[in-house]
Amino acid sequence: PLNINALNVEVSDLSIENNVSNITAYGIVNLNGFVSTGTQNKQTQGNANVKINNSDLVRIVNSKFLNVGYNGVEIGLANTSAPKNVLIEHCEFGDTSNNSILVFNTADNAVVTVKDCKFGTVSNAIRLSNRDNVHVTLNIIDCDITEVDTNPEWRSIVILEDYTAKTTADALNL
Repeated sequence: PLNINALNVEVSDLSIENNVSNITAYGIVNLNGFVSTGTQNKQTQGNANVKINNSDLVRIVNSKFLNVGYNGVEIGLANTSAPKNVLIEHCEFGDTSNNSILVFNTADNAVVTVKDCKFGTVSNAIRLSNRDNVHVTLNIIDCDITEVDTNPEWRSIVILEDYTAKTTADALNL
């Protein structure tokens, strides 16, 4: 896998095939012209093609996540990371059996913007999990989705899901 740990990360015009990328930064993560292709094996490579953890800005533009797999991009899964802003613009996502974009956590009052993106066949184009129960603004602007899952339990463009609670009552703070 491609593993990057740094203060800030700038990746331009990089193509990878049949691989997983793990990016951790304490400032800005900027992917421009990043291309991921091939097949992602969940059992051996994990849940996502690209995993990003940082505490400031995640900016992904002019990129393609064409791996056939489980999730396309995961942001903010590590307990220490909570980006203030996420911008995903002019990107293309292939077929995924789960989520194309998965944001596990953000800082309070963060803004997540997905603009001018194309999605293949997905269960959910975008999932927000919001581990720390903070306020988030989600903007979806001019995006196209080829097809959503036929299972009515999962199919949606956006899913808001608490992954920390073990029961519905826990999720609702009952």
